[in-house]
Amino acid sequence: IVPAFPGMKVWEDSLIELGKNPGNYIPIRGDLKKYLYPVDQFHNQVISLDQVFIISSHNMENFEVKDIQGIEKFNTLKNNTYFFKGMNKTGILEKHFQLCNLLAQAIPVTHIIRPNSGFKIDSLIELITKRISIH
Repeated sequence: IVPAFPGMKVWEDSLIELGKNPGNYIPIRGDLKKYLYPVDQFHNQVISLDQVFIISSHNMENFEVKDIQGIEKFNTLKNNTYFFKGMNKTGILEKHFQLCNLLAQAIPVTHIIRPNSGFKIDSLIELITKRISIH
């Protein structure tokens, strides 16, 4: 893979939980309370990809972990591609499908569903670290 941006989009409540002042960060869009959070340790060289984690949330109290298998891996990778809905106009859709297919065959894809309530970043980091050591 080729790294893209040395930053992340972070919600205001997450910045506050991390002890950061949202006023010190660049808003992504005026109508959202989401900000650009710069990343200090950015790897700017091409690297191999060993695993993909898709993180979403739900209204339950516990984390849920699902190893994605078969065609669902392809669909998960495709559907979590930045700007997938506009990709058809770029002329690279077929190549993108081929790359998603190759990736789905080569690496594990794990879906982690985190609780909406509470700030459980330490638990999420621990869960991902354990999953990395399994594969």
